[in-house]
Amino acid sequence: GLIDRLGLLVLHKACETAQQWPSIKLSVNISPVQFRNPAFSGHIADILDATQTPPERLRLEMTEGYFIQHPERASAAIDKLKQLGLHIALDDFGRGLSSLTYLKSLSVSHLKIDGELVRDLAGNPRSQAMVTAIVQLAQAMKLKTTAECVESEAIMSTVAKLGVDYG
Repeated sequence: GLIDRLGLLVLHKACETAQQWPSIKLSVNISPVQFRNPAFSGHIADILDATQTPPERLRLEMTEGYFIQHPERASAAIDKLKQLGLHIALDDFGRGLSSLTYLKSLSVSHLKIDGELVRDLAGNPRSQAMVTAIVQLAQAMKLKTTAECVESEAIMSTVAKLGVDYG
């Protein structure tokens, strides 16, 4: 029963950290439990105000599981967060089979490409084809992309060549 309070504490600390490094943007993973809380957007607004953090410097990441289970509620919650000026990322994109179905109805601004597709990217043409498809889809929908698990120069080079925005 501590995830709400712990998550808000992490979010507050992230915003304080962002103030110390004005040139960076931070991403914070959000628990589905937090996301379901109707007061969540209000708590975030309070944290942004208390820390004087511009909302565009913060990206909230959520896995697709909650979106799949509760698409209408998820979409409404995303809209509230975006009204605050926050960026929302769909985390672990490409892991589940239903990502594409829900992507068209969610107003996320960012796709975070699952690490399982990225780890062997430099030497695996199939992974490259899948990441290329995700990047092309994201570009068509005017979304930014981040590749998880960029752990070598070879992967970084491949990610850049395929057009991924961040690693």
